[in-house]
Amino acid sequence: IQALDEEIGRFEAYNSVMNATFRLTSIGVLLLTLVACSPKPMEPLARSAAEDTVPVKTYVCEDGRIVRALYPNGKSAGLTLEGNSYQLKTAVSGSRARYTGDGLQWWTKDDEGMLAPLKPTEEIASNPGVRCVPPSRAPVAPPEPGTPGGLPDDRTPSTNDLPRRAARRPPRLSSRPILL
Repeated sequence: IQALDEEIGRFEAYNSVMNATFRLTSIGVLLLTLVACSPKPMEPLARSAAEDTVPVKTYVCEDGRIVRALYPNGKSAGLTLEGNSYQLKTAVSGSRARYTGDGLQWWTKDDEGMLAPLKPTEEIASNPGVRCVPPSRAPVAPPEPGTPGGLPDDRTPSTNDLPRRAARRPPRLSSRPILL
């Protein structure tokens, strides 16, 4: 009987190990199945190398329009103006960078630009265009009339409506001689 009890003990130990192994294997298979069937994480939208390395320059034009320019290489410029995108190519110029295309001419030097409409038959715009500068150098609009710092509005009395003060007389000079 003792030998039978020992044999049953070994069988129970073996059975316990096999059950634990089976459970771990089952859990592993279940996890692998879940991972394999789960949706893949979304990959970020593809961006071009130009967007990652070339900053967009912003200009404010004298007529109030805002131009955003991207120069991905030395041969082209991408402009965004009033919600529309324009692709321009390098054109012959003197000391400036000049780009033309899509009915526009964009001429830059240092941190300024000149934006002009380009007629279909023109190589260089006949219209002088409008000057554009970085936002830090853009003119500031004056305050509205009637607001602090603004011009007076129609309700503000003019100087003609104010009472006049008596004119001041210059001080009288003494008739005594000045001794030095």
